[in-house]
Amino acid sequence: LSFLVDPLTVDGRLLIKDVAAITHRHEEAVAGALAISIAIAIPGFDFIPSIISTLFDSNTRDRLIVLAAESDTSITDLGVRFGASGYVAESVPLALVAAARAASGGFRDAVFSVIACGADTDTTGSMVGQIVGSKVGLSGIPRELCSLAFGREPVMEIAGKFADCVCNINKV
Repeated sequence: LSFLVDPLTVDGRLLIKDVAAITHRHEEAVAGALAISIAIAIPGFDFIPSIISTLFDSNTRDRLIVLAAESDTSITDLGVRFGASGYVAESVPLALVAAARAASGGFRDAVFSVIACGADTDTTGSMVGQIVGSKVGLSGIPRELCSLAFGREPVMEIAGKFADCVCNINKV
């Protein structure tokens, strides 16, 4: 959603809340969706301070503050210590911190670090991949990882058309 709306505006936050409510009718899910949208919307990898200052009081925000302060602790150790389940207040902050660290470690390290935590690896890996991918673009994703994706050609075609559509919307 962050490419269509600005999650830092009231209207953007309301739209994200409405979209999140389609499948998740809980404030923590809204906090997680908003946090991910902000991370994607902000250029570069220094998005955690903006998320913390923007996000409403929630377990997700509280956990993000704790994890962000653990700069010397590996992502895997953070996942083991604080949890890596599918619960928003565990998975979203862990994914955000791993994605922010991709500035120095790269796409592969960021995604693989949350996968190594175990638990809900597809959720955390997906969130990290989306955030970091939005920063580095297709050229920043290791080619061998792209080639492993089964049925990627139709997905790439659809993604390209979608990106073209978004670019045209943003020009209007």
